[in-house]
Amino acid sequence: LPKFWVNLSKKNLFNRREVFSRPSLQICLGLILGLLCTMTALVVYEISSGLFPDDYANMRLPVRSNYLYLGAMTIEFVFINPILEQIYWNVFLVGLCEPGKKITLRTVAKITTFFGLYHFFTISYIIGIRLAIPATIGISFAGLCFLFIRCHFGLLASILTHLGADLGIVLVIFDLVFNNILQTNSMHVKPLLLAN
Repeated sequence: LPKFWVNLSKKNLFNRREVFSRPSLQICLGLILGLLCTMTALVVYEISSGLFPDDYANMRLPVRSNYLYLGAMTIEFVFINPILEQIYWNVFLVGLCEPGKKITLRTVAKITTFFGLYHFFTISYIIGIRLAIPATIGISFAGLCFLFIRCHFGLLASILTHLGADLGIVLVIFDLVFNNILQTNSMHVKPLLLAN
């Protein structure tokens, strides 16, 4: 096995005590911050859609306009994605970059930068470069907040906060998709995948 995998297997990257320590505090904090993230996503959407109407008109949504696909996307994006991303970005990669208990500023900068770049390349095709740049700054800040919450309060709190952020994004996608369905004669939003 490669040396880093051997070293990685000796570390306790997923500490069960951390996940379940102070569960009521983690749940309350995660739900409050998650609700704040949901509201922030909706407010930013309202403001930015007024400032950049042409960018929203030319957006390529990676969803079909049928309810089964939207339901499956919602379950994956709201309930599965936050768990996977928090474990990957804030447990696995932090443990890979920082073998000790203390997380350095250099590790925080690496994780936040990679988190932002990953999301930039993911969303730039869908929403366009002009919206992707400020969105990436916001997403990087969110990633920094998720890491802070995970380090100071626990993984469960960061997962619930991330869930709230993703719920806000799903509500924005629903608004865009249903506006598109209602305006089928004059397509303002161009879906990437069309329903048959």
